[in-house]
Amino acid sequence: MASLGVEVVILMEQRVLLILRDDFSVWALPGGGVDPGESLVQAAMREVREETGLVVVISRLVGFYSRPDWCNGGDNDALYVAHPTSGRFINESDEVKAIGLFDPNDLPHPIVGWHRQRIRDAVSGAVGVTRTQHTPWPFDPSWSMADVRRKFRAREIDQDDVESMFYSLQDS
Repeated sequence: MASLGVEVVILMEQRVLLILRDDFSVWALPGGGVDPGESLVQAAMREVREETGLVVVISRLVGFYSRPDWCNGGDNDALYVAHPTSGRFINESDEVKAIGLFDPNDLPHPIVGWHRQRIRDAVSGAVGVTRTQHTPWPFDPSWSMADVRRKFRAREIDQDDVESMFYSLQDS
């Protein structure tokens, strides 16, 4: 069954906030899954707080992004733009190694490939976007993301395998 998630572009001083994921050492937008009983906006605000320490106000829904070829039947995300109202960066968490602010035209490497288009859409002021991003699942179809994390920690797959997962992308 396809998953439903949220991602958030946080704009600070004309820069985009990204997190360095602890599991795969790749830069990404803050975000994650929607918990039972939670609205999309509540999930977005919670994920930002958990991953960055910041309290944000959601200012705009950019749109919806689908990756139908991803694991477990696909992935669907709502993308929001937010601005911080309080809080301060956390030094460490279970999910995040580092937090950085980047010029949207000079994003770090490695970055989750499909986030580049999402950042471009958010920074351009777009609203009402519906975009399919074809990111084929590069692993055994029976594997979940949890399986990939476990195999990576056990060194059954390596950083090159992970990079193939995050960088294969064709927008449509």
